[in-house]
Amino acid sequence: MIKNIIKGLISTVVLCLIFYSIDFELLKNTRFDISLSATFLILILLITSLFIRSYRWSVLMNDRKMLVNQLESFKLLLVGSSLNIFLPSGTGDIAKSYYGYKWTGIKERMVAVSLLDKLIAVGCILFITPFAFYFSKNYLIILAGVFSIIPFIFIYNYAFLNKYKLFNIPFNFLSKKLKKINLELLVTHFKTRKLKIAVAFLISILGWVITYIIFFFCLKTLNLNIEFHKVLAFIPFLVLGRLFPFTLNGIGTDEALIIFLFSSAESQNEPLLLAALLFRIIVMFIPAMVGLFYVNKNYSNK
Repeated sequence: MIKNIIKGLISTVVLCLIFYSIDFELLKNTRFDISLSATFLILILLITSLFIRSYRWSVLMNDRKMLVNQLESFKLLLVGSSLNIFLPSGTGDIAKSYYGYKWTGIKERMVAVSLLDKLIAVGCILFITPFAFYFSKNYLIILAGVFSIIPFIFIYNYAFLNKYKLFNIPFNFLSKKLKKINLELLVTHFKTRKLKIAVAFLISILGWVITYIIFFFCLKTLNLNIEFHKVLAFIPFLVLGRLFPFTLNGIGTDEALIIFLFSSAESQNEPLLLAALLFRIIVMFIPAMVGLFYVNKNYSNK
């Protein structure tokens, strides 16, 4: 609770600094330009993005036999989205496994797959970096891509690495903390067939591209003249920036990063801030509000 309060305060401070640099007269006069057809297209893209992410999770979950159907996977994704509002660094996508366990009775595999799914979503940034580097010529993007894949490699090979004393430390620590989870059994579920892993990475790349097409439409809604390839070129920074652990789900830091990356003589800070907030509402808060229905339903059934 105290950690969340601290992170909430940091998010508030960052947002205050952003608003301090904003010209409120320009902000007030910034015009939204969105048609009914564009709204419908954004909605279709959002649903497609959510379906792709839930499908990736189900591919991993049902690696060798059918355990969870696509509807249950989609519901769990929405639950994870709602938990992400309160938990840092997108860890709601892992915490949702508690609800999955309550619905299905599957415990260790549910946690293992949710963690693996999250790390694949982040790790696929490595395969976007060549495209991003081609347009940006920023060597930090390559570093970001390499950094993004390391947690996945560690977890996927943990059963092997656990033989060495150095890697026993986090395992023993978690064993003491998570007494209700059999961590030895949990580790065995990290091992998923390589074909399914490859499919999951491909799905992740498609999911991120669609998500940032939505962001591109948000920019166009604010009449910002930013090319689509520039949006794709900054995906590695945007994704990793969302994992910043010191704010509530990247609130404040996301907006600051977007302003920093896309600000130019042609793109003023005020419409960039509004585009960033609109993007957050569409891809985070709308799914979270739907997910709260299932969270509340779980508590009402207790």
